[in-house]
Amino acid sequence: MFPLSSAQRAVVDVLRPNAGGADAAWRQTRIDWHKALSYANAHYLVPALYSSLRKAGYLTDLPPDVRDYLALLHRSNSVRNGRLAAQARELVTGLNEGGIRPMLLKGGLALVDNHYDDPAERMLSDLDVLIPVGSIESALRSLDALGYAVLTLSLPGDHAYANFGRDGDAGAVDLHVELIDAHYLLGAREVWQRARPVSWEGAHLFLPSATDALLHNLLHAQVHYLGGYYRGEIELRQLYDFVAIARHGGGDVDWRFITERLTLHRLLIPLQSYVLAANCLFGLPWPFEQRPRWRARMHFRRCLIQQRLPRLAQANVPWANLRNDFARHRMDRLYEPRHPLVLRWLQHALGTLQKGGLRLAVDRLIRTR
Repeated sequence: MFPLSSAQRAVVDVLRPNAGGADAAWRQTRIDWHKALSYANAHYLVPALYSSLRKAGYLTDLPPDVRDYLALLHRSNSVRNGRLAAQARELVTGLNEGGIRPMLLKGGLALVDNHYDDPAERMLSDLDVLIPVGSIESALRSLDALGYAVLTLSLPGDHAYANFGRDGDAGAVDLHVELIDAHYLLGAREVWQRARPVSWEGAHLFLPSATDALLHNLLHAQVHYLGGYYRGEIELRQLYDFVAIARHGGGDVDWRFITERLTLHRLLIPLQSYVLAANCLFGLPWPFEQRPRWRARMHFRRCLIQQRLPRLAQANVPWANLRNDFARHRMDRLYEPRHPLVLRWLQHALGTLQKGGLRLAVDRLIRTR
């Protein structure tokens, strides 16, 4: 972890459970709390930082303004999560009345599954809800009856159908028919088959298996859309969530399945790099018999360097976008695998140019969001 600054290491050490993390961070001679809180804020981890320091018994030793700031954000997030939970129950109940038993994903999973000791630790941006692809019309009627309106409509064939909002709510609702854009890596149909039905204060829904929740977290963070792996980026909130799900799932997590699935699609290095980050930063035990390959170790070190020097990540954006768009798993899916890879790259480049012209190609090359 040496590439991280002292303030960044302090945040990570405090958040590492059952590893003396709080002691290690606290015994530094000085902590630049302005930088530490800025780093935690950038990764949406201030409530988790407060919870970890409280658990370690160090809150009374904090500078008063730091303690008050941490307590304020933790309290505010607790209130917001309570409102999101009430909104999610109302939404699920409304979908139930339309004959749909939906599945909560990502942060919404934490509202039901309790994989955090402190429910206020996890900051949520919105509610991600998966519905069967054939139930769109019924879902739209249910959302309309609840007062939701479309904020953004996704393109045809996208993994999400639309984003919905309602005045006064704590968050928007992102309605999914697939989990990620590259749905062949983890398809909704198989996730539904492995999901478990639960009842939640009168609302009936499904939750993904621990294995699928972990795989979805990794794919969303490292492969989906902009591709964190190719950019050398780690969003610590997602990694922290990955560790919480893995610890909560325990022996129910099928690491062999995850390894075989990602190896099949030439994504073993992203898997090993991400789990290595979870191991080194947040103390997740290494779950594989095989040690991480040197490419995974080097990639993880690159991620740490970019955490400290974010301008390096900005300079790498065009190359990262190119690698993401022309990734082997995409080429294998889109084009005949028996053709040489160079020909598949050329075919993909020509297809992109024909579809949107040079301007679209350049926009895709430099996109940051």
